[in-house]
Amino acid sequence: MATKASSAAGTFKRWGRRDPELYGMLAIVGGMFAWAGSHFARKNGTSETETEVVHPVHSAMPWEGDASDKSGKDFKYKYHPGGDTSREPKEAPGALTRKEVRVKDVNPEILEKLMQK
Repeated sequence: MATKASSAAGTFKRWGRRDPELYGMLAIVGGMFAWAGSHFARKNGTSETETEVVHPVHSAMPWEGDASDKSGKDFKYKYHPGGDTSREPKEAPGALTRKEVRVKDVNPEILEKLMQK
């Protein structure tokens, strides 16, 4: 075991003589790892108290329906036009809505190719 450590130290010293910037790089990288280790050892990754939890405001999710609705929730997505919560929520168009657009001056051959797909 001692021979492996001494050979590794000899290799590092040889590389250090060839490229002296390695010592500075080792100091910087070692310092970064030391800082990161101490930072993550002190700081908790989760919220510490329940006071940090933010609850949504009333009518923030208009798709959940009205509280007076006896059937529960209708689950149709609604949105407030322009983000103004004072206006009545509108129902959003369905995901499978199809739009047709008429384009003038299209080559009939290209139009046939597109219609076949």
